[in-house]
Amino acid sequence: MTKSPSDEMEATTSPRQQMLREAEQLVANGRNKEYGDPTTNMTRTAEMMAAYLGHRTGRELEAHDVAAFGIILKLGRLAHDPTKLDSWTDVAGYAAIGYETIKKASTNASLFDALVDAVNSTPLPETPRPQSPPEAQQ
Repeated sequence: MTKSPSDEMEATTSPRQQMLREAEQLVANGRNKEYGDPTTNMTRTAEMMAAYLGHRTGRELEAHDVAAFGIILKLGRLAHDPTKLDSWTDVAGYAAIGYETIKKASTNASLFDALVDAVNSTPLPETPRPQSPPEAQQ
């Protein structure tokens, strides 16, 4: 049985090439149907992120903000198709992650505060003062 040129091409295709072909199919076909025009979706998402951030900049962001961005991304997709269970599930997942990051940060801050309080409330041992040498007798 002889191999066709397409069979030979498939045999020599790297995993990277396969992934890029799958990505091409998704963004050129499936994702447009599921989430609408990408430019429209990303513009809507950018506006929601800008509203969320207000006047803050990237240097002021924390872990829970990243979770909020995930939620905002999914909300942008849900605006196009609110029937997507996957997007609703992702919103719930990002919300749980965001809440967990806040609780961990709060716990870490509480532990740090307790450590600082303990250090500040513990008196330092007094260091004995060196005695002056006795004055030489004359």
